[in-house]
Amino acid sequence: MKLVESQASIIFEQAKKLQNTALQVRQKQGLTSYAEILNQINVLIDEYNLLADKMNQILAQEGIDETLKPTKKINYNWDQMKEDGVVYSTESKLLHLIFGSAKILSFLREGVALPEQTINKLSSINKELEEIKEELPYNVYTNLKESKDEFERGGFLGSSLVSGKTIRVCLDKITGKDINQKIENLKKLDLVRDKDGVDSLIKANHYGRNLTSHDLDIFPTSSEAISYLGEAIKIAKLSANFEKNTKKEEINSDIQSNEATLKN
Repeated sequence: MKLVESQASIIFEQAKKLQNTALQVRQKQGLTSYAEILNQINVLIDEYNLLADKMNQILAQEGIDETLKPTKKINYNWDQMKEDGVVYSTESKLLHLIFGSAKILSFLREGVALPEQTINKLSSINKELEEIKEELPYNVYTNLKESKDEFERGGFLGSSLVSGKTIRVCLDKITGKDINQKIENLKKLDLVRDKDGVDSLIKANHYGRNLTSHDLDIFPTSSEAISYLGEAIKIAKLSANFEKNTKKEEINSDIQSNEATLKN
């Protein structure tokens, strides 16, 4: 979201700057400079159309009935400009960019309204985090709370990255060279009993890998970010239970070993 906001701000400022210069350049600095201005506007149009498409996806996923319309580039003809003195209308294009980018900034800065399902999920997560606080290692709980706090501030990417890191760290605490072996070790302790539990682990492992990868195209929506946080909480609880049960088994094994030694 922060990157989208930054891009919208740049387009807004550059379009405003070009608004009063295009005609002046055409009149005072000649055709070559005027053509350069038209090229700059076309580059901005390309950037805006990509940004508008991304924002439309976000709005659709959030259930908001709004659409940002793209605009066509200026299809200028060098010969017409040179021979006939044609001047292309840049004002309408630049106004489209200014109003469009301002609308994007308005959505982001006022906060996109969260759908009811996501609000309910967040309320449930707040309650669950408070309930399991004492069951989790302090650093795990702190990261989960930071992910939740970042979500509430509208930082869906930041929240997702913290959730992804937490998933990876907690999965690493479960013994096994890969996710399949980890699942088998969890089954031995009766911590995973059915297909849903297995599927949830595989999904969480996938989330963790994707969110901590070097893919710069990942921009989670609110519903995706809250889903990642929910999976992080599940894995954190599972990891804590695994460690607890493993320690119990080690203690029981030591007791049995000591008893066997005493009998001999």
